[in-house]
Amino acid sequence: MNVSEASRPSGRPVVEVRGLWKAYQLGEKQTAGRFLASSAWRSFLTALAGGRPPEPQAADPFWALRDVSFEVRRGEVLGIVGPNGAGKSTLLRILGRITDPTRGEAVVRGRPYCLLGVGSGFHPELTGRENIYLKGAVHGLSRADVDRRFEEVVDFAGIEDFLDTPLKRYSSGMRSRLGFALATTTDCELIVLDEVFAVGDRRFRQQAREHIRKMSAEAARTVLIVSHRPTAIQQLCTRAILIEGGRLVIDGDVDDVLARYLGDPKEGTVRSGELIRSVVVTDAAGRATRVIPTGTALHVEIELEGLGQAGKWNAFVQIGRAGKRPLLRYRSRLAGCEIRGDSDGRCSLLCTIDSLPLVPGDYALGVGLDYGQKRVDLAEDVARLEVVPSDVFGDASELHSEDGPLVVSGRWHCER
Repeated sequence: MNVSEASRPSGRPVVEVRGLWKAYQLGEKQTAGRFLASSAWRSFLTALAGGRPPEPQAADPFWALRDVSFEVRRGEVLGIVGPNGAGKSTLLRILGRITDPTRGEAVVRGRPYCLLGVGSGFHPELTGRENIYLKGAVHGLSRADVDRRFEEVVDFAGIEDFLDTPLKRYSSGMRSRLGFALATTTDCELIVLDEVFAVGDRRFRQQAREHIRKMSAEAARTVLIVSHRPTAIQQLCTRAILIEGGRLVIDGDVDDVLARYLGDPKEGTVRSGELIRSVVVTDAAGRATRVIPTGTALHVEIELEGLGQAGKWNAFVQIGRAGKRPLLRYRSRLAGCEIRGDSDGRCSLLCTIDSLPLVPGDYALGVGLDYGQKRVDLAEDVARLEVVPSDVFGDASELHSEDGPLVVSGRWHCER
């Protein structure tokens, strides 16, 4: 069950999660027409066979959380990381009192404010002004309280010109800024942020980070952050936890948790039973990393084995969004690199991309190996990269995703 306490005794955690389990009942979704048709058809066939229709069988439950326990103290900024479907959002929904656990308990001392996704808790038909007062009322603020904070919220969100525009006409970045501004200007003891850095421009992300630091240091607010951006977790959080398959895998130092989540870049990614044995990504200074600034050098160290013949091998490095078609692919033969194994069929390769031409975001790096025209090995998602902003053009220009996925170096000239 969820327990809430108005007071927060000195020294006691703001959040206590004890043996938390959450199950969802899975079942086939059908429209009414399809359900009636399928039910009638099964009944007809059963009648022809002279039998009774079978009793419906309940599907096994899906356990989104499995025996999760941890505590969060006042003033801590806790990062929560894990792959998609790990149970992170379910945990936040329980802490935000949106849903109840199946077993165990989540004790929250004080009021939580949850920003779970862009525009969550807003009414799309109401204006920005109306949504500010609505959200304030939902979180126990009087109209006078909202009036006192109104200018601060509007200024931070940057929506002065759109206050009386329906929220449905706001961009995702505008909705995110408004939600974050409201979350951080309330008096709630616990602030829960789910992927708040996934949208918005660099200026907003920088403002948000500075505001979170100020909240935890000066106001002793407790903040929980879910993000797939390792740099955000590293820069903001005092502690982190990793959740996989509904279970808490590790709780502790941010760098240790991120190394476990991303795979320690110093060790590389090791595979078994394939020709591509290991892959290590390093930056321009030769340091193993998963974070690369736009427009800087990227090195990929590849270990191969089992090369039975020489002369026709071609390796390649590809980068793109996870599960999508690669945005770039760089082949060894284009650089005139001849791949040969030693007497044991082993070979070390180094692929260098002098200037990574990708806009900031999260990417999957893959490595492949061909022999002639035949693909003999492919590791499509052997390493995850976070490409972060940098001053590519030397004039502090902001890169925008709407300009396309690639950063192109070129020139403009105007004649009069």
